Amino acid sequence: MLRFSPNNITRIINPPLCIAGRGGLVRIQSHYLDIFVIGVYVPPKPLAARKLKVWKKTVSLILEWVCEMLDIIPARATVFLVGDFNDAFAQCEDSDYKSVLGIYPQTIYQGHVASQLLDICYQHYLMVATTFYRIEPTFYGSVPSAESNPDHIMLPQSCKDDIESLLVYKTSGRKLQLIPDNRPRDHYPLVLKLSYRLKVAIPSPVLTWNHNKIAACLQFGVGREAYLKDLELAFWNKNIAQTHSSGIVVDGHWAAIIAVLKEVGQKHFQGQKKDVDPAYRDLMDLKPSLLRKLGALRHSSTGVHNSQLEQYKKSIKVPVKINEMRNLEGNVNKN
Repeated sequence: MLRFSPNNITRIINPPLCIAGRGGLVRIQSHYLDIFVIGVYVPPKPLAARKLKVWKKTVSLILEWVCEMLDIIPARATVFLVGDFNDAFAQCEDSDYKSVLGIYPQTIYQGHVASQLLDICYQHYLMVATTFYRIEPTFYGSVPSAESNPDHIMLPQSCKDDIESLLVYKTSGRKLQLIPDNRPRDHYPLVLKLSYRLKVAIPSPVLTWNHNKIAACLQFGVGREAYLKDLELAFWNKNIAQTHSSGIVVDGHWAAIIAVLKEVGQKHFQGQKKDVDPAYRDLMDLKPSLLRKLGALRHSSTGVHNSQLEQYKKSIKVPVKINEMRNLEGNVNKN
């Protein structure tokens, strides 16, 4: 169980005044966790037709604010989008949404809010956790037939295997009714348990482009025919026109097109990967602290001292050759 104090709340963002009280963002941060929680309340759909236009405008403003908040969250952090959305998710036949929706639909007909949330989750790689588990209704209403699932928890798709359980605490919900005040408490607590770990940025090989090949293709047509042929074949295999024809926003089309352009471009215009300098091969597995110390010795004004290098050789497992270090120092000075 994660434990933190109020001092770990490093950021609070409220929505604009036009939707004040409908949501909020909290960042919980320490040396072992970095979590963003976005809480949202979407008002229920009105029955009167004259109020429908105002309701849709309110929903649009709320979800636009949610998208703005999702865009400012760093990739290293974990985001949870939770709230009472007053709508439920239906089963979707589109294969693109298999990573977003689970196999337990909550209703037959999906409403306006759930449809918008589906696109938001798809664009931001989130999953609706409440559709991956068979859970009881979280809203019990005045009669049993009024029970529904308007409450949802959405989190990154990468956390799917870390989820331990998703439960509705009915006993706690009944105890909440005993609080002597006039506030309505007609929802059961929805509790998600997962194994959390702080994401660490692991450097990956950087994709390099051969700018000479790209320039030759654009100016003189070198390799253009082969590139366009592979590009046409890739678009045909991806079948973007049919895959993204089920009401997805324009951004979804562009994301798919750019991904294909990049994938085919890697094949034709990728640059040569630079090999690691032989002098560094024995140092690749060292701890960063030791590498910094060795780097300070190499670039010090007094030169490389055999006694100091021998001392560090004893404290590391990877052998370091003094001659290679001297050669490296000489090459650095020449450059």
